[in-house]
Amino acid sequence: MGFTRYWTRTNKPYDEEFVNQVQQIITKCASSGITICDGFGSGSPEISMDKIWINGSEELNTDHETFAIINTTSEHFKSGNDFCKTARKPYDYAVREILKIAEEQGIVVDVCDDGDNNKIVSDISYMIQEVPYIMFCKFLSNSNKSQAKLLTELQNLDSNNMSDEELLQKYKEICSQDTEFEKFFNEYLQKYKIMEV
Repeated sequence: MGFTRYWTRTNKPYDEEFVNQVQQIITKCASSGITICDGFGSGSPEISMDKIWINGSEELNTDHETFAIINTTSEHFKSGNDFCKTARKPYDYAVREILKIAEEQGIVVDVCDDGDNNKIVSDISYMIQEVPYIMFCKFLSNSNKSQAKLLTELQNLDSNNMSDEELLQKYKEICSQDTEFEKFFNEYLQKYKIMEV
């Protein structure tokens, strides 16, 4: 199993304004170091009046299930319940933001996830949850034994009883034990405008 987002597609079509808003989300992802590809995990994301069709990057191992919102003008349109298992990989940020806008405009309803609650998490909460995964992907193949141990510590942190601030502090403590980790972690916080604790 993996983290999954759920929604119900209505019969409402989307317009060019929605397409432009989705494109802005994709642009924000690119500037923040999150690679968004097409539904197969390669090439450019498909953002059109026909469909929104995205995934993470297969090459970077950040892809999972395809996320799609088909417009009512497409022959493949189908209303009803839908879902996308993102496993909280980085492209989940785009999925979350697209669903938020789509719900505001009535294109989808009943947006929820299988996390601790049915609300889309805040930017800071989301990014904090992604720190271990991002670092794992970046350093796994080239890490030394010491770094591999720290990666394991990051992955195995029990965050259930920690606030975001406590969790961020714990990540900071672990990453400060390695200069590469510390540099990457600090750059990551600045990139996503997460305040230091």
